[in-house]
Amino acid sequence: MIGNLYCRAKILELIALFLQENICQQTISLPVPCDRKRLMQARYLLEKEYAQDWCVADLAARVGLNEKRLQTGFKALYGKSVYAFLIHTRIQAAVILLQQGVSVTDTATMVGFSHLSHFSRVFREHIGVSPKQLV
Repeated sequence: MIGNLYCRAKILELIALFLQENICQQTISLPVPCDRKRLMQARYLLEKEYAQDWCVADLAARVGLNEKRLQTGFKALYGKSVYAFLIHTRIQAAVILLQQGVSVTDTATMVGFSHLSHFSRVFREHIGVSPKQLV
């Protein structure tokens, strides 16, 4: 009985050490407070102007951050890269447009995709069905 308890305690200790070594040290530090306002502004711009042809350099210039601080801060604060967030926002807007009866081609253009095939592929990856199947 005591031997069994000892073995269990040692196993729990090993699990705790493993978790501490592999998980606790991978914490992402949040951006400094003065950057958070600019990062929120970047998110707002992406949500409101998702159809614009954004690049990280342009967005960084608009909010007053350098590209690296924008990218690392955005990922830390929102859990996604700038590009992944933009794509997610575009796809969510596309779902709404398609449900309202807008054609697939017009929807792709309206949400910022210049190639219908790229839009269809990205849409299928995120939603699980093609844009035509959603309608």
